[in-house]
Amino acid sequence: MKYRALIILAFLVFSNPYNYPQNKIAIGLNVVPAITYSFSTEDLPSPKSYFGYSFGVNGVYIFQPDFFLETGLTYQHKRLLYAKDVPYTKRAWIDVNGNGIVDNGDRLDFSLIVPSDLFYDYSSLSLPITINYKTSKNYNTSLICSFGINLNYIFNLEEISRSNKFGQNSEGNIPSSDFTASASWGLALFQPIGYNIFLIFGPKYDYDLFPTKRNTEVQFHTLGFSIKLFLIL
Repeated sequence: MKYRALIILAFLVFSNPYNYPQNKIAIGLNVVPAITYSFSTEDLPSPKSYFGYSFGVNGVYIFQPDFFLETGLTYQHKRLLYAKDVPYTKRAWIDVNGNGIVDNGDRLDFSLIVPSDLFYDYSSLSLPITINYKTSKNYNTSLICSFGINLNYIFNLEEISRSNKFGQNSEGNIPSSDFTASASWGLALFQPIGYNIFLIFGPKYDYDLFPTKRNTEVQFHTLGFSIKLFLIL
C-alpha cells in the first residue's frame, strides 16, 4: 500500500498538466559544472580537457506557451594549457643587490631552474540571450531545445606556473578587459515543481573564442550539465 501511494504521487508530480500562471516572467538561479576542451592555431601543447564551471542568475519571459526567451548574468571559469615544460627561472636568480628585482650583478643558478607547465585561467561575466522551445504547450514535464549567444566580458586572466619537478609554483594576474561572443546549444527537461516553480536541467554545449596573451584566439569546446531553478513572478 505504501509503495502504491508513492507511485501515484510520482505520477501526479510528473504528469499533471498545470495551467500556466497568469504572469509570464520568471527569475532563477543556475549552475553548470562542465568539461572544457581547448585548441588553437597557435603552437600550443596538445589540447587537454579541464574542469570548468559557471553560475549566475537568470530571467525568463514566456511569450508563447511553448517558446520563452532567457537572459541573465553568469560567472564563467575556464582553463587553458598554454605551454609545457617551460624553464622556470623566476626563483632561480641569486639576488646580490637584495632588492628583489633582477638587475645588474644578479646571477642565475641553473641548478634551481625547473621545467614547468604554464596555464591561463579565464574569469569572465557572460550575458546569455537564449531562445527555448518546449515540446509541450502545457505546464507539465516536457523536453526543451535551446539555442543562444553569449556576450562575454573577460575581466581577469590569471597566469599559473606548475612545476613538473620539485620546485615552487607561481601565480599572477594579467590585466584583461576583453569582450568576446560565443554560441550555445542545449537539450533539457522542463519539470514543474509547483504552480509557480519549475526546474530545467540537461546537457549543454558552448563554443567560445577567447584571446590569449599574444592576442591570438583559442577555441573552447565546453560540455556541461546545466541546472536551473525558476520562480514565476
